[in-house]
Amino acid sequence: MAVLMIKGKEYEGKCTFMFDKTADDKYNDTDAQGNKTGGFMSIYMKLLNDDLQGLAAFWDCAASNYGRNKPSVQDIQEALQEFVDDEEADVDGLFSDAFKAIHNSGFYKKKARKFWDQAEQMVEAEQSEEKKVQKEKAVATMFETRDKLLS
Repeated sequence: MAVLMIKGKEYEGKCTFMFDKTADDKYNDTDAQGNKTGGFMSIYMKLLNDDLQGLAAFWDCAASNYGRNKPSVQDIQEALQEFVDDEEADVDGLFSDAFKAIHNSGFYKKKARKFWDQAEQMVEAEQSEEKKVQKEKAVATMFETRDKLLS
């Protein structure tokens, strides 16, 4: 379970409709072709790449179900900074918990599975042998990172 202490209050990160709405409203990136990637995918990929901004975005969205009691983005960032600055803190565990919350949620389980299936299909569809080898390595690294975060 993803939990973060913010200003003395414990928040549980939940992947709900409010998460999805906040993610799309605030974190919907644009890819190189000008297509919107979706807030969920942006956050998912940033967590997969150990990006602290992605972790802050996760908590901004995951705390959305608290309504008026939702912490501000600044409060979330300060809490994450305190956590990261603590030499004994399990930063990898914080990323892992956030990634698991998304990956294993009923809300995003199907999207996550589809992403991983498409990653495999992308490699299989590549015509150029050189590019296929490059994509195989990149996808293998992503799978390894995913498995590490889910363990």
